[in-house]
Amino acid sequence: MAKSSRSIAGPGKAGSVSKAKKQLKKGSGNRLISSVPAKSSIIVRFLTEPEEWFGYHEVYDEEQKEMYPLLSGMTEGHKGEKASFRYLANAVITESEYDQDIGKVHALRLPKTLANQLILKYEKFGTLTDRDYDLTRSGEGFDTVYDATPESKSKFAFSKYEVKDLEDVLLKSYDAVWAETDEDEEEEDEEEEVKPRKKAKKTAAKKKRPEPEEEEEDEDEDEDEEEEEPEDEEEEDEYDEDEEDEDEYEEDDEEAYTEDELLAMKIGELRELAEDYGLELAPAQKKSKRKIVDAILELGEEYEDE
Repeated sequence: MAKSSRSIAGPGKAGSVSKAKKQLKKGSGNRLISSVPAKSSIIVRFLTEPEEWFGYHEVYDEEQKEMYPLLSGMTEGHKGEKASFRYLANAVITESEYDQDIGKVHALRLPKTLANQLILKYEKFGTLTDRDYDLTRSGEGFDTVYDATPESKSKFAFSKYEVKDLEDVLLKSYDAVWAETDEDEEEEDEEEEVKPRKKAKKTAAKKKRPEPEEEEEDEDEDEDEEEEEPEDEEEEDEYDEDEEDEDEYEEDDEEAYTEDELLAMKIGELRELAEDYGLELAPAQKKSKRKIVDAILELGEEYEDE
């Protein structure tokens, strides 16, 4: 399998402990990458030494509520966010309050302060892999504090676990926030074949809905006649059909998306919705959920004005 031409911004594999320490001095997502849980702890067994950690830079996107790494050539986030330096390490979680995490290999995010503590333990014991480490996180924001407490030496079945390609994990982490994978595109194509263009149909209904015509009263109508029977069944059916059409318009109006509903959608769903509306998004718009939502809302306002 050919290796991707893209790469992650940052020094990459540490190579040596002394180099890792220098990178920490210089240094400034999502579910593919694990972290020490807030105001809690996990116990882990590192599968490799610090030489195999992967150094990178990442930022937090406030709008999408996700961390993502910078690609090579990027010096800041897509919206100008300042990047922070991190290490990624292969580790098995042996104890956690989240049962589904236990016994699995994780690409574990190590902030600078935590990485520094672990390197000190490595220099003291000559290895990180001969014992478990209790990693804790307390406080929040700029007051967040990490701690790494070594357990007693113990045996571990390393052969049961396969380490992750950390650079590949980071590239997928970036794509999870900013790019559509081939699998996502295939799913969208399948949905287009089987799912009706619901929103496009709603828009057409709003634009083409005729104004009701006022009925003129017949002056010659007999006042004593309470209700005029339809002349034939065909006329009655036509009336019912018009009534159904009116109900359909009302139903469509009720199903229109609000701004909050649009913001709650995934970026891939918003791109599909914009395509249903016939919107041609610029490359910069496709990368921002906020810009796609604004474009859809602006189109809706144009229809209302008409």
